[in-house]
Amino acid sequence: KWIEDRQEHFLATTQQRDQFWTLEVACDQSGRMLGVRGRGIHDNGAYAPYGLILPATALASFPGPYALDAFDIAIDVVLTNLVPTSPVRGAGRPNTAFVLERLADGVARRLSIPRAEVRRRSFVRAEQMPYVTGGRMRDGSAVAYDSGDYAGALDLVLDKIDAAGFETENVLKAAQRG
Repeated sequence: KWIEDRQEHFLATTQQRDQFWTLEVACDQSGRMLGVRGRGIHDNGAYAPYGLILPATALASFPGPYALDAFDIAIDVVLTNLVPTSPVRGAGRPNTAFVLERLADGVARRLSIPRAEVRRRSFVRAEQMPYVTGGRMRDGSAVAYDSGDYAGALDLVLDKIDAAGFETENVLKAAQRG
């Protein structure tokens, strides 16, 4: 039986997703997200075998599927005593998606409107394609989306998972608990 010790694990493995974000979102009264600003900290681990690919990809992934009029995002990269980071399934994009979706949920809570509605109102629309986000790739080229129907994709997912039924069930269970 093979048992890896801490030193071997530290030398042979990598991690990802260790980012902390402090962001603010601006929105109008209808719930459409207008802009995002803030700063992130990316823990790169003890050394950087892949350079800054993960934080650079995370930055380039803003504003995600949302048509933001403005965004001002920065990220600080720190070296720590953790194992180094390396690209894994999305290479920084899931980090950005997570924080953007949390912001959308926060807007919905604050304005007491459905979460899906905030997304629909904020999505890049099909008629806006190709859409240039304002972000830059690592090589300096502009980030542009050539196609997409984000509202249609959201509607399909909500239908397939029976989101309305799930919400109704949660309300009923909450009422039973008192």
